[in-house]
Amino acid sequence: MQTGKYTGIGLIGNENIAAIYAVNNGIVDINGTGIYHLFYKTYAHDLIQSAVSLIRVKDTIYYGNKVWKKYTHPTHIKPVKTYVEDTYRYCDEFLLEEHGLKRKDVVYSYGEHCLSFEMELENVSEEELEIGCYGYCAVRNDMEIETEKMHNGTLGIHTGDAYMVMKTPWAEEIYAVEDSPTDFAYQVFLDILEKRENSQRTKTSCRLGYVQGRTKTLKPGDKLHMCWSLIFGDSYEELEKELCLSEEETFKAAEYWKNWMAEGEKPEDSEFQEQALVNLTALKAVCVGGYIPADLTGHYFCNKMPCYYARDSIMVARAFLLSGHLRECRDIIAYLIGRKRKENGEFFQRYDGYGEPNEGANNSVFHQIDSIGYFCRIVYEYYKKTGELLADETLLMEVTDVIDGAEKKSGMAGPEGGVNEGVFGPAFITSSNMFIYGGILAAKQIFAILGNKEYAEKCRKICDRLYEGIQSAYNEELGRFDYGYVTYHDHTVRKYDTPQYFGPLYGYPNDEKMQNTHIYLRQYASFFEDGIGYSEQEYHHGPWLFNTLACAEYCKRAENREEYIRKMKWASEHSNAYGLLPEAVDANDEGVCVINPLSWACGEFAAAYFSKGGFVHEK
Repeated sequence: MQTGKYTGIGLIGNENIAAIYAVNNGIVDINGTGIYHLFYKTYAHDLIQSAVSLIRVKDTIYYGNKVWKKYTHPTHIKPVKTYVEDTYRYCDEFLLEEHGLKRKDVVYSYGEHCLSFEMELENVSEEELEIGCYGYCAVRNDMEIETEKMHNGTLGIHTGDAYMVMKTPWAEEIYAVEDSPTDFAYQVFLDILEKRENSQRTKTSCRLGYVQGRTKTLKPGDKLHMCWSLIFGDSYEELEKELCLSEEETFKAAEYWKNWMAEGEKPEDSEFQEQALVNLTALKAVCVGGYIPADLTGHYFCNKMPCYYARDSIMVARAFLLSGHLRECRDIIAYLIGRKRKENGEFFQRYDGYGEPNEGANNSVFHQIDSIGYFCRIVYEYYKKTGELLADETLLMEVTDVIDGAEKKSGMAGPEGGVNEGVFGPAFITSSNMFIYGGILAAKQIFAILGNKEYAEKCRKICDRLYEGIQSAYNEELGRFDYGYVTYHDHTVRKYDTPQYFGPLYGYPNDEKMQNTHIYLRQYASFFEDGIGYSEQEYHHGPWLFNTLACAEYCKRAENREEYIRKMKWASEHSNAYGLLPEAVDANDEGVCVINPLSWACGEFAAAYFSKGGFVHEK
């Protein structure tokens, strides 16, 4: 599958590994290419700056999109083709014109701790070529690095709590090179060109470049296929066992992803099926122990760690639930339940790679009680589907009390930051209260099932009050809901707010005023025809992908199939070359996107695809 207009950046991983991958200048990370960030078991330690197949031809080194020569600066080349095979294999084809070579790079992951690379090379020149063919890995030096001799003569690498080893078909040449203590690489490439091999044990605080392979001769017309892996573990003994296994990686990977896909719902046959499954596979790849990173591009990082947002994670859990992947949905909710909450019982806005609270990023708005709405709704929907209650009664009572005890304005709960994280300051936001309404309505159903009449009645009263407050924010003159109320004015903020589309998806009734709001937003919140904007503010001015996809799902549930298809097509056309979704598109230049890819946006494409028709009808 090849789609989209933006740089192909992929999300790759399995049960214990999560990484981001690009070989087309997708991320500016100095000498990095291929794998840029890789995490093992937790999101606390970024292990790798670059991992990719590498070849040496005469005085030139090719790796990823880089062309490195001894006496000049590196140059960059673009793939002639970028695509995904079988939902999990990220592929890029290059033409290395100077030396008459065609190269195909493939990367994928499977199982618990294996990351695999394939390289296909064809000599299309009229000259016989001596080519050094290697696996290359640059290990970040955020923690001290040491190496150890393995039984087969290769080197194992240990840094922090992680151990890794490179498994290649040939290990006749080994280069373990201490590079600079910064992110700049140079020594490793000089050593490869000058064939200064080194397989000695090392202990260093510098970045470590590790290269392993051999030199092969390719006659004109000859083809070569190399498959190699990075294997991760908790000890050298664990890695030794893996090195002794000789099964075919390609076969094992295909079985792993085939079996995982079979755990979910059978996808409907539509033009969006393949791309939805690519996005779903990418989300599985980065779901490590239930932790969903907002992104792996580095944008939503803090202290070199990805950030975990309660809101984003539940949105992704919803995509897994709708697609029938209950294990991942359950893991995400269990991870959130295990996090520390504020004294009043609400979730923190975000958490770091250790799972500890990490506030302070978004306009100093430190309340996002709308996440309680998403949480209660997903717990209820999971219960309806499985009969299993993921949150105990006490926790549900506590989060209900957060909403009941929150400050009120015109009936709405707040003040908080909402989905758009407080662009107008702490507020009583219409969209947030729609989500909260849907969640508290779901909590009411759970309490009724549990026989907790007191809290079922409390939920009913909260919903009545919230609904009245939401209705008060309706702008009769414009025929739409306004943004909501802020702490510093008594009138509504007269701006649209497209996250309102999520309201009916989470249980708020699709009443006449919501239907009118859709008509308004379709006319006034659109960019580049079918893209949907945000809140009439300058942050990422232009259409946003998850807002557009929420509109798509709204249309699908409202049985407006034609508009649903248009919105999905628009999103597909504004995905990256691998089919994954960025956060937003620049209103001034449709060729520019922001945060590519974003986990939540990928989740919304899958959710809109797997979602069924109709809205929640509860009282």
